[in-house]
Amino acid sequence: MITDDALGIETIVLSGADASSFELAGNSLYLKAGTVLNYEAKSAYAVSVAASDSSLSGSTPASATFTLSVTDVNEAPGTTVVTTVVSITMPTGETKQIPVTISGASLASGSEMAIVPVSGINQESLATLNRLGISRNSTGVDFVIDTDQGQSLASLGAMLDLVAADLLPQLSDGSGRIANRKLLYYSLNSVTGSTSPLTYDPITGAGARFFDINNDGTPDFFALSLIDGGYGDKDGLVNGKIHDPSFAGFADLTNLSFRSPGSGILTISDPGNTAPVAVSLRANLSGRPSSSNQIGYAVLTPDELPGSANLLNDLTWLRGRAKTLFSSLESTDVTLPANTRFERDILLINGQSLRFFEVQDASLDQLTSLGDTRFRYLTQADLGNTQASFSSSSGVRFSLGVLPDDPGLNALIGQAQAQAAVLDLSALTATQQLQGTVALGREAYFNSVVGFYRSLDAQGTIVAADGLTRLRPGDVGYGEAALRADNLVNQLGNLSVADDQISSRSFAGVAGGTFLAPYVLVNGNTFFAYGAANSDGISHFRSLGNNLFGLEDISGGGDLDYDDLVIGFNFTSII
Repeated sequence: MITDDALGIETIVLSGADASSFELAGNSLYLKAGTVLNYEAKSAYAVSVAASDSSLSGSTPASATFTLSVTDVNEAPGTTVVTTVVSITMPTGETKQIPVTISGASLASGSEMAIVPVSGINQESLATLNRLGISRNSTGVDFVIDTDQGQSLASLGAMLDLVAADLLPQLSDGSGRIANRKLLYYSLNSVTGSTSPLTYDPITGAGARFFDINNDGTPDFFALSLIDGGYGDKDGLVNGKIHDPSFAGFADLTNLSFRSPGSGILTISDPGNTAPVAVSLRANLSGRPSSSNQIGYAVLTPDELPGSANLLNDLTWLRGRAKTLFSSLESTDVTLPANTRFERDILLINGQSLRFFEVQDASLDQLTSLGDTRFRYLTQADLGNTQASFSSSSGVRFSLGVLPDDPGLNALIGQAQAQAAVLDLSALTATQQLQGTVALGREAYFNSVVGFYRSLDAQGTIVAADGLTRLRPGDVGYGEAALRADNLVNQLGNLSVADDQISSRSFAGVAGGTFLAPYVLVNGNTFFAYGAANSDGISHFRSLGNNLFGLEDISGGGDLDYDDLVIGFNFTSII
């Protein structure tokens, strides 16, 4: 703050090597909006402020030097997540510093994450955006990142202000969130001026997702995943470099509802508006069979619907497209933690379709033909505008509904569980710490002790003790490196309960910045969630619902019921 003596007319000048990173607003010195703070690139900024007044005889120029120190974030062990800070100007004129996490990549040498105006859109794309009624944020982000060696997927996480500061006040009215107002995301080709959708696409597993992590009814966080040479990468080349100018927007969908085009397919769309907005669904399992079944689904695009019959009869195609909705537990002889709910969130784009299937006492990867009697497609038992239900002769029953609000903190952490039994904290910084509760239920003779270790991705990749070598499940030394002391999550260790009993406990201080993968010590064995890491080649954990896992404790798989120990998490807040 510069104090004015109210005499004469002062001239204030900024100088020094870092002067271009600062600006004056009135009598206050600010870091310029769009300036990225990254300790590894620059640990301090210095600027000199000089004031003089030539209108007053005998006045003496005054100056002061200001140094801004950048704090080094102590990233959690076993992570290559980079945290940088971006300065943005809010609609109120306030300057806000926003931490951005980058996992699986780092900012390219000499580049920065810049806040740029959303301009230069060509006439064709502009006409499309206007026709769809899309409101755009006035600014977007532009950056170039280098993917980590062996990685094709990179992810960013930040508070939603970074890309939607103008839009957030328009998402709610006096009574709360406007349910019909849906967020979306676009990439912008700065050379041609063309735009293309970059809302999260479950088929590619990449794009932008939006969350309400403080559970106040308004979205406040976004996670952006990009594929080198694929979805979101402007150069289209697999070259270890991703360039992504992009921006957020929203559209009003007044007639979003379920429809059935036939053959058991369920479509979620607004016939009057094809804007590629994010649509959140929630499935609730209410009936369990007498066997341990896989309930899965495949997502289809509008262009794939005419040929869907051929696609859905192709086992290879289905394996490549399928995601697990639930791994259902048997209806009897199971001890569940208190308040267990079998729920799963599904994120789609307006206009996409779903086809659900069931595999009885097995999983899709064990089948050699869709003619196997254990496999069946499911059809709707009931269908309403925003609700649908499904049932099977096996006893499986579940409902599916459109969520009027945005997914919350638990959905953010559970977003990778259609791929593996993991907790995804990669969108959070190492300084953000989670608290919540974990509940256990056991129905097994053997005593199991479960813990969690840090990994780089949902596939279980870890960083070895040297800080450089990457090991994947199945690599020599994986188990020892995964379970070294500095890679374990102490707050989630020693999880155990007596047979036919349930228990729960609170936890706090679980740092973000990585994935958390489970392991178990049971009957002299150590098992992981990845079959390649286990001596019997079988995954010993399954995801049963949002942040709900089941354990199979017998070497070789035993009865493969995954109900020997059930572990459920409820993440309540970030501290």
